[in-house]
Amino acid sequence: VQPISKTDDTDKSKLKRKHDELDEDVITMRCAFIKSNFPSDTELPKSRLLKWLRDNKRKELPAYETWGEDKLFRSILTIDGQKYSSSF
Repeated sequence: VQPISKTDDTDKSKLKRKHDELDEDVITMRCAFIKSNFPSDTELPKSRLLKWLRDNKRKELPAYETWGEDKLFRSILTIDGQKYSSSF
């Protein structure tokens, strides 16, 4: 998966436009979170990240900024000073 550029026209959602205007330093990956794709809570991306941090003896926990609009939500994860988000 490659980061999409800020000028990529594939995702015109209100949430993406709203937040990209505010956070140009966010690395955005083109992926969607679909909970039914994960057989258990331990397989969720957030759980896997926390396990990786623990296994690699990393003490800093990620910070999340999450907001929603209608049935959509979006989060920005910050770890080691770098911000990450999905495009959906």
